[in-house]
Amino acid sequence: MKPIFCTDVTNDKHSEAIHGEEFVISTISEDVRREINTAMREAAAPMKKAELPLIWQILRFTGLCLAFAAVISLLGNGFHVLPLLWGVGGYALYLGIARYGKKRRQAFFEGPEADAMANAMETATRRVMEELEIPENALTADVICFRYKEKDGKRVVVPAMNAALYVNVDVFCYNNETHLFLADMERVYAFPLAGMKAITPVREAITLSRWNKKEPASYYNLTVTNRGVPTNLHYVLEFTADGQDYGIYFPVYELEAVKRLTGLTEGE
Repeated sequence: MKPIFCTDVTNDKHSEAIHGEEFVISTISEDVRREINTAMREAAAPMKKAELPLIWQILRFTGLCLAFAAVISLLGNGFHVLPLLWGVGGYALYLGIARYGKKRRQAFFEGPEADAMANAMETATRRVMEELEIPENALTADVICFRYKEKDGKRVVVPAMNAALYVNVDVFCYNNETHLFLADMERVYAFPLAGMKAITPVREAITLSRWNKKEPASYYNLTVTNRGVPTNLHYVLEFTADGQDYGIYFPVYELEAVKRLTGLTEGE
């Protein structure tokens, strides 16, 4: 089964090819793409204000290094007052700057610049919906993307550099009498409803990269941690097209939406 929105890196660990291009029916124009990219860059520019100045970043790192060096010294040479003082001072410096950085970011995201970013994103989304003719009543749901390689007849999920194993991306979802449509900010995919076979549960502990929903995670009996959203259950929507088996992976909290859009029930 070929996983849609996923990347096979079996033969090329640097591959960026995403499965599903054969189902793309429309894409945004280059003019709209440039328009959106320009608007988003201009809106994101003030984010630099939320970052710590380089000198503060250096001091924060220096404080952490001092604390680490003090611990090594105390473990290797026994208790001495001077290394202890250096360690405590370095750790205090690190914590102080870290807290300052957190308050700085919080102030930014509660200020007018963050509103400008949100407005730019909303405008870009509306522009894409108009360009791709996505209906206003389209649902927004998450699909799961991952990179994998085939090894000994099994699929092994592998991480991208500095990225989570499983990334949940929100897409627009809608249907008509013949197709299920999924759309991102660049293209629309059309999957034939006639080929839909089953919604299959996957009982496996995974961690999703982020929380995209307006409702709190607890609404779906999930929790959000610093590393993402752990879950022991997700699903794959299995379908066939032109003799090939495909699967679209999605989180447990999107089950009702997928059932409604495909007419399938869990386990079919």
